[in-house]
Amino acid sequence: ESSTQTTPAAVRYLRMLNGVTSCQPVFLPPVVPVKMAATVISARWIAPIEPEASKVLENHAVAIDGDGIIVEILSHDAAVEKYPEAKLIRLGSHILTPGFVNAHTHTGLSLLKGKADDQPLMEWLTQTIWPAEMAFIAEESFCEDGARLAVSEMIRGGTTCFNDMYWFVDSAARVAVESGIRAVIGMIMIHFPSSYAANEDEYLSKGHKTRNEFGHFKNIHFAYSPHAPYTVPDATLQMLGSLSQENNLPLHIHLHETSDECLHSLMLKKDSSSCHMSTHASRPVANFERLGLLNSRLCAAHMVHLNEEEIELCARRSVSVVHCPNSNMKLVSWLIYSSILIKNNFFFFRSLGERILPSRKARQGWGECRDRNG
Repeated sequence: ESSTQTTPAAVRYLRMLNGVTSCQPVFLPPVVPVKMAATVISARWIAPIEPEASKVLENHAVAIDGDGIIVEILSHDAAVEKYPEAKLIRLGSHILTPGFVNAHTHTGLSLLKGKADDQPLMEWLTQTIWPAEMAFIAEESFCEDGARLAVSEMIRGGTTCFNDMYWFVDSAARVAVESGIRAVIGMIMIHFPSSYAANEDEYLSKGHKTRNEFGHFKNIHFAYSPHAPYTVPDATLQMLGSLSQENNLPLHIHLHETSDECLHSLMLKKDSSSCHMSTHASRPVANFERLGLLNSRLCAAHMVHLNEEEIELCARRSVSVVHCPNSNMKLVSWLIYSSILIKNNFFFFRSLGERILPSRKARQGWGECRDRNG
């Protein structure tokens, strides 16, 4: 009996179409499901980042699927025709933009915002903030309530992602999970004991414990967050730098925030609270270069006191700088010269920091954008 007689006609037909004459399996290409939109947001203007950030689209719409993922951007008419069953939201006089990223926050401290105006940074920290913290942060609920207030205000102001650094890191993580906002949770490190941890080992172990607990959530990411060069010694910074590389996590730190930090570190003026904890007489950025910490994983907040050599070096090392204009002005720290950083191709305007602290009374991303140029 021939194979032609025993092979079903449909299979013989498929083999013929595919040029197959022997009795081998026929594999058909997989069927790719067409993504459908559950919601269409139509606006007078849309300012996308991709594929061309400088181009503003007029009378366009964003199609979003049921999981909140953008399917595509297309003209309003095309969206209405293609997705007739989707929920349509019309924003006839609005500009639709991607969410803001607040790249430097201390959410737990939002309950103290507005406390003590017009003080230089170290006076503000040592005489106002640190004593107030010691009075309140013994209760973890303080940090969680502060994070909940901060996140509520961020969402209301259009911020959809924040990069946090504060005590009781699991508090901010829980609030981020509850609200759905994206967050980079900083695993705080400081050389001194606190209500949160007694020593550096405990700071690190508690940070890793929180990462293990919340790391599976898609909207939660982590960073190592040593507070500053004047509160964390070189050996600890190097250890965190190694962990940052090993786990491919950012290193988020205050750096070059005041002129005293730079000058007193260069002089190695150990009687100054602004002097870095290194035994090397150098400006902090130069010391970070010596320690191998200037790289693309470094997220440096403030950076308002940079000379030309430091700007060129940080740009060459792909360091990310977070500009906090309102905080810098309020604490008399100075301003970043934006045009110089842009000229040097700095990783700079990817984000702005509002530094959610008593140093920043509001949480409005547009205000930070208006004040960004020094």
